[in-house]
Amino acid sequence: FHYADALADINVRVPDHLSLVGFDDLGMSTRQGLQLTSIGYDKRRMGRIATRMLQQLIQGDDKVKWMTSAVATHVVTGQTVGPGPARN
Repeated sequence: FHYADALADINVRVPDHLSLVGFDDLGMSTRQGLQLTSIGYDKRRMGRIATRMLQQLIQGDDKVKWMTSAVATHVVTGQTVGPGPARN
């Protein structure tokens, strides 16, 4: 995983000095063997939404000025996020 490895090269330790979170839940790990904490989502649902949007655009609906949609996300726990600051 390039960012964590580059940070290690300059003596920044993940997660001791810096927490690192990825996106797409790709199951990546660092040279040091740490699993990347990541944001995951339902990729099939995202694909269906994107297909529907493309179909609307291809149909040339003049009413379509912009489109938006959302997909639920979840945290995929890895080893690249520290505990955070202590709370009082």
